[in-house]
Amino acid sequence: MRRATLLIAAVIAGLIFLADGANEPINIDTKTHAVKAPTASGSAAADFDFTGRTVLGIASGGGGGGNVSSSGTPTAGQKATWVDATHIQGVADNALQWDGGATNLVAATARISLGLVVGTNVQAWDTNLDVWATKTPYAGSVVVITGKTFTDTNNLTLSGTDGSTLNVGTGGTLGTAAFTSSTAYQAADADLATWAGITPSAGVQTWIATPSSANLRAAISDENGTGALLFNGATTPDFTTGFTIGAAAASGKLLQGDGAKFTATTPTWPTAASIANTNYSVMSDGSNFVAWPKQITNSSITDNTGFTSDQYLTGSSCIVTTGDFKAKGQYVCRFDMAKTGGTAASVITVRVGTLGTLSDTTATMTFTFGAGTAVADTGEYEVVVNWRSVGSGTSAVISGFCVGRHNLATTGLFNNAAVWTIVGTTSGGFNSSGASTIGLSYNGGASFGGTNKVVQAILSQ
Repeated sequence: MRRATLLIAAVIAGLIFLADGANEPINIDTKTHAVKAPTASGSAAADFDFTGRTVLGIASGGGGGGNVSSSGTPTAGQKATWVDATHIQGVADNALQWDGGATNLVAATARISLGLVVGTNVQAWDTNLDVWATKTPYAGSVVVITGKTFTDTNNLTLSGTDGSTLNVGTGGTLGTAAFTSSTAYQAADADLATWAGITPSAGVQTWIATPSSANLRAAISDENGTGALLFNGATTPDFTTGFTIGAAAASGKLLQGDGAKFTATTPTWPTAASIANTNYSVMSDGSNFVAWPKQITNSSITDNTGFTSDQYLTGSSCIVTTGDFKAKGQYVCRFDMAKTGGTAASVITVRVGTLGTLSDTTATMTFTFGAGTAVADTGEYEVVVNWRSVGSGTSAVISGFCVGRHNLATTGLFNNAAVWTIVGTTSGGFNSSGASTIGLSYNGGASFGGTNKVVQAILSQ
């Protein structure tokens, strides 16, 4: 709105004059505020800029062209205001006035005078401020530690160095929309504090991401060997270079069952010096490997002749390491006999001792057949002996029987029958701890002429 409000020093005869060097009336353009010179002759026609003028005068008397007159009568305290192009009028003193100072009437000066300096006394207008003016301020407070910033995204984000703290003032609340999903945060757990202090190695991280036997071996620092993991039911385990069971499994140890599990045990291998003959076997005795008289055999390799008196039957002896007869052991000896003379009764003696001769008398057990005749005859004998017990003193006992068969019914080798069995014979107690040999002797009696071609003996324990 263009309107000039002027302080009038005096109102005389209803005319206003602006003095500009000469005391002549001049016209004022009410639109441009330009001052026009009077049209009287002898005066130059020119516009005068009203801006910066400091003298306002009012002439007395009438005037020529360009004069203005008052509209109404102003009262005390009013200001003169242009009403139209030719009139001024007094109005109440409530409009902006200029005091005629050197600062002139400009916007910046007016704001300073009124205490309305932008940025110092008042806030500059902005469309965004109109939006914020519709918002209700949050009653609480958010404290951001030095070095942290908020990002203008949909989520409230703290960025900066570690140690950020988000505080909500008294009466304020922190929205839970961002914390309703299990993917947004991890529920508190005491165990997580422990795991938080563990930094998995690169190998462990690789194995977790891609679990395989090769990656597991890479994650372990003291593995031994290569290959795939083995589980119960594996059909193709490969131990081509061997494996160790137990730290004490030194060189030479073997796996041996102890009744509940396999353990690494150092075996005691028997030597030749500890074996009485080559018929011993190597076997477990429940705690180690030992030389064992499992099955000892013997036989004749030449004819045995004579037998007119008690004669040790070559090939009938079975030899063990001294004292190594076993309870429940079984001794069996079979041999043949061809007779050419003599009538005495034949006697077979089981002998236990150390020599394999007639001097073996540690224990003896005899089988006596009926008397024979001078008629030539051929037959066979089988002696069966059980070891009932073994040991020192009189702990050892043997028992047995004997069967005789011959071609003639009641003549020849013996007159009992074609087949004759002598049973129920048991020895007295004896000491077997010093014995090593069991065998037989045969006595055909005076004038007996006998030939033996086959002897087979076996001791099973």
